Amino acid sequence: MRNEKIINSWDKIKPDDATHERILGNILDRVHSGETQKRKEVYPMNKTIKWLAPVAACLVIAVAIYSIPNLFTRTPPVETVESNPENNPENNPASNGELAIVPPWNERPVTQQFGTITFNGFEYQTNPATASIYPSETDELIGTTTSSGHDGQEDKTYTINCEVYSIKSISDKCAVAVKYEEHDGYYPFRNPYYVPATLGDLINDLNLRDNLVFGMVYEEPAADNNFSMTAYTLPDTSAIWDLLLADTSLKNEGDMRDGVPIFMGVPLMGVSIDVNVIGHKNIGISVNADGYMQTNILDTGKTFFIGKDKVQAFIDYVKKNGTETEIEIVTGPSVLE
Repeated sequence: MRNEKIINSWDKIKPDDATHERILGNILDRVHSGETQKRKEVYPMNKTIKWLAPVAACLVIAVAIYSIPNLFTRTPPVETVESNPENNPENNPASNGELAIVPPWNERPVTQQFGTITFNGFEYQTNPATASIYPSETDELIGTTTSSGHDGQEDKTYTINCEVYSIKSISDKCAVAVKYEEHDGYYPFRNPYYVPATLGDLINDLNLRDNLVFGMVYEEPAADNNFSMTAYTLPDTSAIWDLLLADTSLKNEGDMRDGVPIFMGVPLMGVSIDVNVIGHKNIGISVNADGYMQTNILDTGKTFFIGKDKVQAFIDYVKKNGTETEIEIVTGPSVLE
């Protein structure tokens, strides 16, 4: 592919490596206890609905390729292979690069070995690709706990002691920092089951006024367009606060109803967002045709009805003021040449 426009577009939105590592991390976190098969299906670590990152980071991924986002889409199961030379994808042409090697236990980072904790009645999870945060970003020691991890290759379970710290400006209901015994670093752990009652609760509990970082805005491609999408860079992202996030009284309608994912209308645009202080990157806020705004902050869906007029006002602002970039959608393992 030698289209200079596409290469330039990629350069504008190329993210860090976290998207690639997050997919592998989710695989490693959910190797089921007691299973010793060489091949298995591994589902995402959250039991509730998972989102695809609304960023062009999904364009080229070595482990698995996902289409550019419908934000409320369950991540498909990804086939993995236990670490075994005979199962190396390089020796398996049929894999097409879609098999992830699970390394031996002692070669996994500690966050892949011990990816969950239970503390004060909440279950917290970490992304193995997430870097540790600075000690200055933690607040105080709030307790201790243990974390368990299972090595499916050897059918062994391990435990480790952990210190739990609060994170400055972040409610403990949402996230904490964990320091593993005999390891350096403070690692952010998120509570994916956190359910704010209102938009204001979500903003305040995560101090999003200071911690939310906006990226590009992505327009949902037409149903018959599998080849490209339009992205916009806004001159002033504070407009997103004014247009989408101003009414803090909005009730959160969640992401599931009677065990079924809520469908709130055809998605129209999505904004790429990060909450860096808790290592939460490549997530998003979307708006749809029925007047709903949805976000996957803390890994599960939060849904707010803002009205069709506000959705249209946001779309009009983006198209009028944003700098437009056309992005080619890559639907299989590939590289930009």
